[in-house]
Amino acid sequence: MTLRRADLEAMLERGHPLQLNGQDLRAADLSGLNLAGADFAYAHLEGASFRYASLVGAVFWAATASGADFTGADLSDANLGTADLSNARLDAAVLKRANLLGSTLTGTSLAGADLHGANTTGATEKGGLPWSKSS
Repeated sequence: MTLRRADLEAMLERGHPLQLNGQDLRAADLSGLNLAGADFAYAHLEGASFRYASLVGAVFWAATASGADFTGADLSDANLGTADLSNARLDAAVLKRANLLGSTLTGTSLAGADLHGANTTGATEKGGLPWSKSS
C-alpha cells in the first residue's frame, strides 16, 4: 500500500506517532508538514518532497530517498545513517548534528546546507569514494 499526504495528515491529526518503517512513500508530497520524530527507517522515499518540512529527530536509517527533495527542511538531529540520498536535493536544509554515517550522497545537492556538527563518517559518493563536506 502506498501512503500519501492525506494519509499522513490524518495520522498526525489523530496524534498517532508516525511509525513508517518500510512504507512506500515514493513521489509523495510531504512538503511543509511537521514530521518531527517520524520513523522512516527502510522506507521507499524515491522522488518524495519534504520541502520546508520539520523533520527534527526523524529517523531515515537505511531509507531509499534517491531523488527526494529536502530543500529548506529542518533535519536537525535526524538519523540518515546508511540512507541512499543519491541525487537528492538538500539545498538550504538544516542538518545540525544529523547522522549521515555511511549514507550514499552521489549527485546529492547540498548548496547552502547547514552541516554543523553533522556526522558524515563513511558517507560515500560516486564510485564509493569517501564524501567530504568540501565535496
